[in-house]
Formats: sequence, C-alpha cells, structure tokens
Amino acid sequence: MPLATTSLAGLTSLTVRQAPPSGTGAAVALTLRTWTLSRTVAATLQVIDVSGCYSLSLIDFVRSCVQLRCLWMPGCDSVSDLSPLAACSETLEELWMAMTAIGQVVILAPLEACNKLHKLDLRGCNFDYDELVGPESSEGVREAAAGALGSLAYKHHHNKDVIAAAGAIPALVQLLGSASARVRTEAAHALGILADNHVQNQACISAAGAIPVLVQLLLEPESKSFEDPQMAAARALGCLAKEDPPNQAAIAASGAIEALVWLLVGPEFSEDMQEAAARALGILADNHAQNKAAITAAGAIPAFGSGLSTGACSG
Repeated sequence: MPLATTSLAGLTSLTVRQAPPSGTGAAVALTLRTWTLSRTVAATLQVIDVSGCYSLSLIDFVRSCVQLRCLWMPGCDSVSDLSPLAACSETLEELWMAMTAIGQVVILAPLEACNKLHKLDLRGCNFDYDELVGPESSEGVREAAAGALGSLAYKHHHNKDVIAAAGAIPALVQLLGSASARVRTEAAHALGILADNHVQNQACISAAGAIPVLVQLLLEPESKSFEDPQMAAARALGCLAKEDPPNQAAIAASGAIEALVWLLVGPEFSEDMQEAAARALGILADNHAQNKAAITAAGAIPAFGSGLSTGACSG
C-alpha cells in the first residue's frame, strides 16, 4: 500500500519491516518505486533500514535519496537493482547486507564510485565470486566487478578483510588469465590493492598462485602498445613483496627481476611504466641480499643512474 507523502515530509530516517509470506511461500516484492514519495521528501532521507524485508527492489527510489548515508538490508531474501546507489556515491557511508541473497555481481559495479563507503558487511550473503569467471559472465561484467573490488579495498582495511573472506582472491587470480587486456589489468590492480599493507592478503594471494601469472603479465607481447596490464602487474608485485621476505624470494624465483629490468631499460616504454618497474625492483631489493645481487647482475643500476638524469625513474 503506498505511503502518504505528507506523512514523510522532512523525514531523515525510514524503517520498513515485511514478514515473509505464509502459506504458498511465494515471494511478495516490496517495491519502493510504488511509494508516493516526492523527490523533495526522498532527498531528506539519510538512513534507510529495510532489514528483514522478504524481497526488495530499489529501482528509482534510492536515486532520489541524495543525502543517503546508511542503507541496511540484513536478512532480505533477495535484492534487485542496486544501480541507483551510484547516485549516492558521494554520501553513502554504510551498507549492510549480511545474510542477504544479492546474487552474482549486482552489488559490485554500482559501488565502484562509492568513495565514502567505510562500512561494508556482506557476511553470509549468497554471493559466489566464481560467477565472475564463469561462462555466463561477460568480459564487461568481469572488468567492472574487478574494478569495483579494487575501489572498495583502496586504503580500507576492513573492506580488504571482507572481500578476501568472501573468496574474491582466487576469482581475481583466475581473471589474470582473461582474454581481455582490460580485465587482466583490473584484476591485477585489485590484487595489488588487496595486498597493500595487508599481511594476510599478501600470503593468500601468493598461495592462490598469483605471482607467476603476474610475472607473465610483465612479458605480454602487446606490451609495447598497451602497457596497462604490465603496469598493474608491476605495482601488484611490489605490493606483494613489501616487507614480505617469502614473497620477495618467490617473485624473484619466478623471473620478475629480469622482466622488470627489461621494462625499466626499454626505450619503447613510457616513463610511467619505467617508474612502476623501478619501484617494484626497489621493494624486491629492500632488506633482501639475494635480490640486491640479482638486480645488480641484471643490469638495473645503469638504468637507475639514467633515470636520475632523465626523470624516468624519479619519485
């Protein structure tokens, strides 16, 4: 039954409860689109709590909630169409979907722009990251999902924990072998962010077999004309190696030093690519005598000296 607009005038918080249907068990959708809420009323809402609603559609409604800070949906049996959340990207701070059947990657791509999100709870959600790499998933969905995971994890320790616990790391490692250069780039970028200053994720990503695949990305044949996968791989390897001696050794053993020096000295590569390679080599060398010797033997020192004069390896 539609809610009267006048009863919600100036409202900042909205709580809705809906019991599961009895008898046949057929889903009864709660469609906020059907509510007679004017844009003026919706614009005042800062908190929406629809915990326990049996089925929920957010189409059109949330798009008008320009001040929305918190959206709580724990216990919803199903949720459809979260794309309107992109309109709240500058304000949304908390999203709780624990024990919610959200399905496939419906939540990820819209949240890529939610740069204020600091609390994300997906625990217990019916969400299978394997669907990112399944035959039914398009390259566009894979690219958007990997990019969204990187955005959610960036400088956000809690989100890194949630994403790793949900099983995203093996799926991202598998995406490193995608036929699409853009998907490979986003997957490598996300893995680097997940590893950055996160000891557990560094170990998990290494255990998932990412290191040799990332090293192979450094040597991609199209690297002279499309550097993004190489640059993302170099940065990811640096994040994996940071203050992690086992990973430093594993990365060197996979042939990364020679590949990074090749990217560093090749005149066909951009300064950004050379900078990424230089930074990764520096991290591999940090407090690691064997890697220092190997990097020197590979001819990196003259390239570093050249970078000091040209600026290619500055920073």
